[in-house]
Amino acid sequence: MGRHADRRGRRRPAIDLPSILPATLVALSLTVAACAPPADDAAPTPDRPPVVVDASLGVVRVAPDAPLLVRIVLDEGDPESLSAVLEAAFRAAVEDFGAVQQDFRVDLGTATATDCSEEDGARVGAELAGTAEADGLIAVLGPQCTETLLGLQGPAGAAGLVVVAPRTTLPTLTEGADGLIGQDRADGTWRTVPSALTEARAGAAHAATDLGATRAVVVEDGTIVGAGLAAAFRDRFEELGGTVVVDRMVDPSVIAGASAEEGSEARVAAEEALDALLDEAAAATADVAFLPLESDVLRVLLPAWMERSALDDIPRLTTTRALGADLRAPELLAAESSLGLRIAAPVLEVPDAVSAVTGMSAAQTLERVVATSGIDDPRGWWAYAYDAATLLLRAIEDGSLVDVDGSLVLSRAELRGTVARTRFEGLTGPLRCTPTGDCAAPRIVIHAHEDPSAVDLGGLPIVATIDG
Repeated sequence: MGRHADRRGRRRPAIDLPSILPATLVALSLTVAACAPPADDAAPTPDRPPVVVDASLGVVRVAPDAPLLVRIVLDEGDPESLSAVLEAAFRAAVEDFGAVQQDFRVDLGTATATDCSEEDGARVGAELAGTAEADGLIAVLGPQCTETLLGLQGPAGAAGLVVVAPRTTLPTLTEGADGLIGQDRADGTWRTVPSALTEARAGAAHAATDLGATRAVVVEDGTIVGAGLAAAFRDRFEELGGTVVVDRMVDPSVIAGASAEEGSEARVAAEEALDALLDEAAAATADVAFLPLESDVLRVLLPAWMERSALDDIPRLTTTRALGADLRAPELLAAESSLGLRIAAPVLEVPDAVSAVTGMSAAQTLERVVATSGIDDPRGWWAYAYDAATLLLRAIEDGSLVDVDGSLVLSRAELRGTVARTRFEGLTGPLRCTPTGDCAAPRIVIHAHEDPSAVDLGGLPIVATIDG
């Protein structure tokens, strides 16, 4: 298949923008549909509304002989060492997409490395903001670390940049289970990997549909993330006809006290609190448990849980939160009490889908990513990166126009609006962007922990795939 298999592949018609367009633009709003020649093939379509030149966040003009500037930010300090794989996927997508508006090439430059910290993210974000103002930088691909993204997105967003991240699942980056904007939401940031809330909802669907569960115990830790995951599971489980019969929080002091000296006041209090929680769970006659907890909490809870005969046969579900940033939790997974645990996670074994934007298949893309990165068996994050780059390029083309002087004109505000309504079939599934930053296909797999020698998610078999 060729490039742009689902698009007309035509250059947008020129419009005669006023000669005073450059730096002093204020409150300019021209609807291209009203200015374009009345050619049939230029008519707007329902999924592609007229482009609006909105100068509220600035307008980038690119001369006919100049490149479109996009930059890559990657974390050299990330636990999974994904930088080479993600960069290879970004560059493959740009190569496959080809020229924007048929004539304008995208320049990715040299990838910027960070140390996977919020502070370094803020430093790089400020540098990119300066480049946006001085040189017309349009957007950023990456990073993979949540901490870097949290630092970077503030200054980048303030400069009108679009940021598309392929890896972080933190729920508060977009919106919560209640539909409200997440506390870490920044205008201009989107992601192509599902929010962890999708993992929780998939866990509920697996419990109700595949396991036939109708009564659930939910135990969370009282954090914003833990409470959000619990709410997402609860809402979906109840939608499917189930009932949450126990909904409790593990007090942080219980976890701290469990490691205190034997017989100490803190240890005794922790054991009593844990016993009370488990007594309630055992008395509830539940048939599934959802435990959206971090590994240090699960390491304390699970052994005590399995000692209760009324609880040891209940299927236990959790999310990738239990495995940490690199999806590895060897101490947790090696414990006998964790056997049988089911973990909801993003799809990392990518099926051989075809990108509707570039016409390239997952198998073709993976072969090039391996050859370029030098990593023989990369995890499927490369597909989320490829989709991130094609998403951005699709939006740049759909949100830009060519002036009568041959220059490309791109409104930063309109680019954001275009990203927010972009939809296409990607390598990871159907991408459907929202104004609040989520674009990912809602496809989640359920892994079953059956082998104590497995130390990370990649070693756990998949027992179910949940869409929607």
